[in-house]
Amino acid sequence: MVHEASNYVKKCLGGGKEDAIIFCGSGSTAAIKRLQEVMGISFPSILRDKLLKCLTNEERWVVFVGPYEHHSNILSWRQSLAEVVEIGLDQKGLPDTETFKHQLEFYKSKNRPILGSFSACSNVTGICSDTHAISRLLHQFGGFACFDFAAR
Repeated sequence: MVHEASNYVKKCLGGGKEDAIIFCGSGSTAAIKRLQEVMGISFPSILRDKLLKCLTNEERWVVFVGPYEHHSNILSWRQSLAEVVEIGLDQKGLPDTETFKHQLEFYKSKNRPILGSFSACSNVTGICSDTHAISRLLHQFGGFACFDFAAR
């Protein structure tokens, strides 16, 4: 039943065979933490400064977050070994895709591993992100796309 549910959710979200759905039992915060563990960038916070000194820039993940993220999506990335880059808003109140594209070009040219971690929809404003456009941009630059659909 779990596999059926996972496949159903993936199908509803337009996911394919290479996409993953992570169910962690306690919401997006747990899913983000689990992803960080899989990526090898989660650890006790007392070690952060020491571990950062051991990494080259090419080894350090760049994580892009959106303009209306829940604190659990921003804080846990900032506490990890990743460099967090926040994408601001354009004049329409949506994530600024032009700035995002330039940032992706910059970090790709530096050979950095890239991940985007965005809310699919703001639970404050109700504004929905264009998850397909964000995913296409990330994939164009070799990045991975993660979305929190909890507010949708």
